[in-house]
Amino acid sequence: MAHCFSMICLGIVLLLGCTLKHSAARTRASQQMPAGQVASTGTLLASDCPVTQPIKAEPPKDPNADRFGYRLWYVNADRTIWVRSFPWQAGRAEKVIWIRPRGTQLKVSGRRLDAKAPPLKVGIPCCYPTGFQVSGMRFPTRGCWEVRAGAGASQLRFVTRVAPAR
Repeated sequence: MAHCFSMICLGIVLLLGCTLKHSAARTRASQQMPAGQVASTGTLLASDCPVTQPIKAEPPKDPNADRFGYRLWYVNADRTIWVRSFPWQAGRAEKVIWIRPRGTQLKVSGRRLDAKAPPLKVGIPCCYPTGFQVSGMRFPTRGCWEVRAGAGASQLRFVTRVAPAR
């Protein structure tokens, strides 16, 4: 009788363990979000940064710039906005190469996704008449950052991880 009771208890424990494990997995799955989407709190865990993978390609030629060559770029779907990929570092200002539709004004903004931080600092000089445009960009802190760019009707969004200052 004691053996039978032990077997029943063991069966109940195993059944409860499987049920709890399945319930926890279902809860985690319901909390996961598609890549690039930010949780409703506005922050992500540092380990969950949905980094956009740049592509190795050559942007269109521009009469006001040397050839760009095949390098890593973030590019929008219709290939009208390109930005050179960098190993971004917190606090370090970078001169950034952009390609945008000719005759449009480039606008760039950025925000940290995994913690509160001041916004991305961007300086865009005037008077680049063709698609080639340079800007200055400085991420104020390390972490997971979303960058959005627009020029005319074209839009680009990418997510990148910024390394700590050295």
